[in-house]
Amino acid sequence: MDLVFHIGCEKTGTTSLQSWFHANDAALRGHGVWYSLAFGRPNNRGIMFLGLLPGTPDEQLRSVGVDSAEQHQALQTRLTQEFLADVSAARQAGARTYVISNEHCHSRLKTLETVRRTHDLLAPHFQRMRVHCFLRPQIDMSLSLASTMSRNRRVVDLDWVDRNMNPKALYYRFDELLARWACVYGADAVVPVSLRREPDVIRYFELELGVAELGLPRQVLANTALDFRSIALMNALVTGGYGSGPLDAAVGLHFNDLPVDQRLSIDRATATRLQQRFDATNLACIEAFPAITQQDLTPEWARYPEVGNIGKLHMADELAGAIGGMVNELRLDICCERARYLSLLCDREWRRNNTRAALQACREAISYARLAVDVPAYAADMRQILNLMAARLARLEPEFGTGPDIQQLRVWALST
Repeated sequence: MDLVFHIGCEKTGTTSLQSWFHANDAALRGHGVWYSLAFGRPNNRGIMFLGLLPGTPDEQLRSVGVDSAEQHQALQTRLTQEFLADVSAARQAGARTYVISNEHCHSRLKTLETVRRTHDLLAPHFQRMRVHCFLRPQIDMSLSLASTMSRNRRVVDLDWVDRNMNPKALYYRFDELLARWACVYGADAVVPVSLRREPDVIRYFELELGVAELGLPRQVLANTALDFRSIALMNALVTGGYGSGPLDAAVGLHFNDLPVDQRLSIDRATATRLQQRFDATNLACIEAFPAITQQDLTPEWARYPEVGNIGKLHMADELAGAIGGMVNELRLDICCERARYLSLLCDREWRRNNTRAALQACREAISYARLAVDVPAYAADMRQILNLMAARLARLEPEFGTGPDIQQLRVWALST
């Protein structure tokens, strides 16, 4: 059995690809392609957790309740066991290709040691391994990343882009990225792919895996880019002191649905200046990996206007206080309604014996209820929901174990 390992880069259509793999799991298995179950779905971020050294600070780890080196080691032990069982199941089912996809391997596995940890786990189980990595010009990546950073409550403007596009930042050093993986997996195993030449990432893997003739359906995903005015609105919220953490689900539910009429843009002259910072390192990448050309890492400058809109990202700052107050009132209403709906959904799925769906609804109900439980007008209802969900978790644990994510959910539910 062969391994197809997709490591990114970030901002190259990875979410769409992973959703496609996940949604078409049964059909792909019927044609010998096994998308990993061991490392989490739809994004196989568990492989990145295994690569990281125990105790490495990481917000992705914290999101599953891992805060210490000991918890990290326990998670890695569990993931290893689940991988061994999954790869054995794939082999018994007659799979010819085992697929792993996680873009955080690009951004978080920054040393030879972290990459080697993935290799040491995977190599004994496959006859051939291929590591696929999509590349695009750095200025394109940065503008795409801006929407993600805005969702994560970062103030995004031209100063942010200027700081972000640091020529020493490993995030943008394709030469070092590919060299790292080639050193560990072998130069012949690393397959750099130009997003400019292969803009349809799903189609690329359909052909790579020999399943193009199946015509498998694709999911319609929300637009990951934000309108520049949405970014300006978030800048105002952050500047005005609205909250201190990442954008919570209650606000994000509507923020992500705002119309996208004008994407964030930067003027061509400034974009050219910023992209030139990577000329030398891109040349080193091209020389080491001839499959990538100069044109592949050159932006399509016609897409960059003479005058961009990035200079307007602080236009709503003077309204920050009023906007923040209004959003917070809407947020609390959303929290309560979503918590009520999700608790009912959890019970319905439980009665249908759909325990995974019940756990997901339980998890989301707790997250919403916790956001509003301290507000007197909603406290009684939210405490009742949290108690109900804590009881539901106690019944779900025998099936799903007491992993760090479920432990953290119980702490949240029972501490309010």
